[in-house]
Amino acid sequence: ASAPDSSGIADASDGVAVQPAVTAKFFLNDPGNMTAGTRLGYTVTREDQFNNLVTTGVTLAYLYSSSTGTTTAFYSSSSGGSPTTFATINDGSSSGNFWYYDQAAGSWLVTASDSATAPNGAVGVQDAVDSVTVSAIPIVATRLVILSPASVQVGTPATVTVEAQDATGNIDTTIQSGVTLLATGSATGAGLVTLVNGVGTITLHDANAETVTLSLSDTQST
Repeated sequence: ASAPDSSGIADASDGVAVQPAVTAKFFLNDPGNMTAGTRLGYTVTREDQFNNLVTTGVTLAYLYSSSTGTTTAFYSSSSGGSPTTFATINDGSSSGNFWYYDQAAGSWLVTASDSATAPNGAVGVQDAVDSVTVSAIPIVATRLVILSPASVQVGTPATVTVEAQDATGNIDTTIQSGVTLLATGSATGAGLVTLVNGVGTITLHDANAETVTLSLSDTQST
């Protein structure tokens, strides 16, 4: 009556896999503000109504901006390429990336929606909205910051993000450089993180249960 045991009547057990429900809402990260004429990297994530990450199937997140600029656009890469109207979240992944470009100074709303014609709020998949300020004055990084990754289980990859920020946390999207990530313990995968438009990522693995301390080493005049 208190816990499963191996004495008396033999226990019966059954494995039950609980899968996420259908996608119910989008989320956008907050990459800070940007300098006019540059691209700012975003990540859009899908979750079910119970806040579980959804990784099954392909989902398109349609992108919108409230900017009054005539050159405002979204891209699927940090440089080059053609403008796109949506970000793709592929099967097996819970998130997708896109880059926002704007030349119009001001504070604007960036929206990810399941509607291909206009943002529709909570209809269908709940929209995600982020406020971004486009500045005519260049944002100049004064520090490199490690964004603390979420805790993961042993053997599960952990994605570490490094950003070039100014004193208030805005990303300097002109930074195209690199810095070395160091990790303690038995974690593997650390090394050079290449910053593209001020942001870089690297994936770590660990076969042991432990707390890993992350730090940065200046290797490319950053």
